[in-house]
This record gives sequence, structure tokens and C-alpha cells, in this order.
Amino acid sequence: MKYKDISADWPKYNHRAGYPKTRREVEIDMLVIHCTADDDMVGEDVYRIIHYATHPNHVCSTGCWTIFYHYYIEAVRGETTIWKTAPHDIQTFHAGLWNKRSLGIVVDKKEQTVVTEDKYKALVELLVNLCITYKLNPYVAIVGHRNLYWTGWEIVNGIFKQKKTCPGVLPIITLQDDVVKGLEDEGYICPTLVVTPYMKNLEPYVTLEYYDHVNSANFLVEKENANNLRKGICLWKT
Repeated sequence: MKYKDISADWPKYNHRAGYPKTRREVEIDMLVIHCTADDDMVGEDVYRIIHYATHPNHVCSTGCWTIFYHYYIEAVRGETTIWKTAPHDIQTFHAGLWNKRSLGIVVDKKEQTVVTEDKYKALVELLVNLCITYKLNPYVAIVGHRNLYWTGWEIVNGIFKQKKTCPGVLPIITLQDDVVKGLEDEGYICPTLVVTPYMKNLEPYVTLEYYDHVNSANFLVEKENANNLRKGICLWKT
């Protein structure tokens, strides 16, 4: 597995999109997992993805100032590579109203296909490192694009409506568990928790997956405590 950092080259001023939006890294408390947005882009070189993103595309009619994600995991040339494609203090176009507080991570695969073992291992390794860097609990911080309120799902007339299925066949709860195992190997502890579903001012972690997961959790996190539990008190070194 290779790691390549091209984030110094992007983002750039885009005469269509303007200057990139920045944020303080301390605001990052969410790691959003995606699969390649367009089947036509699956298996493509990262630079073609960047070209697509910085020109008029399905996300922005004027083009974006950089690739949609901070990390791109692919195996175009046979060897799995993690590309860092944007600095963490830059907001990218990947999760709507959650862009300001999240990092976007995309795995090169179709929604309906299972991620390869090498790409999955690379994803877990990357997430372990990011959770350590930002002191995040995987059970709260790691979400799929489909898990996010407004961009991934919404409540319409009291009925749950799924808007996105991304990252497709990539079980988020299993991924969380595997990242926790990786953190435990590094000497960290992660309490098991979920956020109580609320119909008003919804937290972004409420999903159909979690409804089945709630009963098996060690405890529920009330909404007023959720902000504290996203950060350092969720993850500590033994």
C-alpha cells in the first residue's frame, strides 16, 4: 500500500468557484465515507477525478475549487494507494451542510460492489490514524454519506426518506468496529455509544442502521451531551 500527498497542489483559486473555504481543524469531528460518485469515474486516475470536480459537474454547476474529498483510496495501477487530495483545513464539496465539520474519504468502487480487502484495510488504517489525530470515537465520528441528515436522508411528512445509498455495500457499523479494534491495538479505549434519535434538530448519526444497533449499545447519549462526546473524552490512551 502506498500513501501519496498531493494536497499542496490543491485546492486552487477557481475562476468559477472562487477561493476555497477554510476552517479550523479543531472543528473536525466527523469522518464521512463515500464510494465513487459516478460509475463512469470508477477505476479512474485521481487527476481525472480532480479535473472532473474542478469543472462543471453533478455537485456544482460552476465547478468546485478542488476534488470533492480529502482522501481518495484506489488501486488503478494494481497497488492500493491512499491519496491525500486536500488539506484538512479546507472545506470540500462532499456532504452538504456537514462539510465544515468533516473530512471526506472516498473508496474507488461502485455502490453495489463489495470493497476489496486491500482497499478496506487501507480505509481502516487511515481512519485509525485520523481518530487518533482528532481524538474521535469511531462509533460517533465515522458515518456513511447515506447516514447524514438532509444530504443522505430526511423526514418527509413524518416518513423516513433515504436520499443517498453511498457508500453502498460497505457496512458502517462493521467499519466502526474494525477501527475500534485498530485503536485498541494502539492502546486506546472507545466507549460504545449511539446518539438517541430525535425528530427535531436531528443529529447526523440517526440512520436505519442505528435503529437496530441502539438496543445493543452499552448506553444512549442524550442530545445535549452529544457535542462533548464527539471529542476527546470519547477516546483516551490506556
